[in-house]
Amino acid sequence: MSELKMPQVGASRKEIVANWQPENPEFWEKFGKKIAKQNLVISTIALTLAFCVWYLWATIAAQLNGAGFHFTTEQLFTLAALPGLVGATLRFVYTYMPALMGGKNWTFISTLILLVPVVWLGFAVQDTTTSYTTFMILTALIGLAGANFSSSMAYIGNFFPKSEKGTALGINGGVGNLGISVIYFLAPFAMGSAAIGNVFGVTPAIIKGNAVYLANAAFMWIVPLVIILALMTRFMDNLPSEKPNPKNLVQIFGNKHTWALTLLLHMFLRCFLRLRSSTWSLGR
Repeated sequence: MSELKMPQVGASRKEIVANWQPENPEFWEKFGKKIAKQNLVISTIALTLAFCVWYLWATIAAQLNGAGFHFTTEQLFTLAALPGLVGATLRFVYTYMPALMGGKNWTFISTLILLVPVVWLGFAVQDTTTSYTTFMILTALIGLAGANFSSSMAYIGNFFPKSEKGTALGINGGVGNLGISVIYFLAPFAMGSAAIGNVFGVTPAIIKGNAVYLANAAFMWIVPLVIILALMTRFMDNLPSEKPNPKNLVQIFGNKHTWALTLLLHMFLRCFLRLRSSTWSLGR
């Protein structure tokens, strides 16, 4: 990488980002703080929406058979497992994508991809002839949303000095995870809303005598996703960075701390998800 220089007052955003030096107090106060915070806000909103999409299937699955589908319990459990499996598996890959493609570029691409399962699922749940295979593909695509967490966390911290990096990552990851609560809170209202259904032309399913707009749970994320994609083009940036060395990536697997932290995180998330599932079941 070339030697960094202090941008002049009035320098373009492109020039400022090309000379990114958050540990330089003068640079940080004059140029860096504002741009870093803009990137953090957009990244956090995008991650929140990704978590909403990741848990989208969980809000719909229990209603499918009541809406006219005929899936076995085993099939429904398999479909429920796919988003988590795909998301967890691809997090390793997604971690390195910002360094390979640029943080702004990859955040835009990975968020844009989420429109595919959101729109497709909205139409699929309205057609009771939709096959089990199709739903497997859909739930796998929904799982991509879960992988966005690793790329977002791997990238956004680079905007901040070490003294503020932990806070920035906490905001990004912590608020992003609230997407789970957001979709569990909003989905029931959306599925019961004829007004939202009329906007998207949704045909309701009659479940236990009530009109349920299953597709609303998916379609309601189209507008927020499009808005955040537009904001990314204006308020996110690609920081200059070195490409990751494949040899260094392989060395991670030989580090005992990698596996210790993986086991710890695995146990924590199992408790967290189990509690969340139990609470959701009680509320149904």
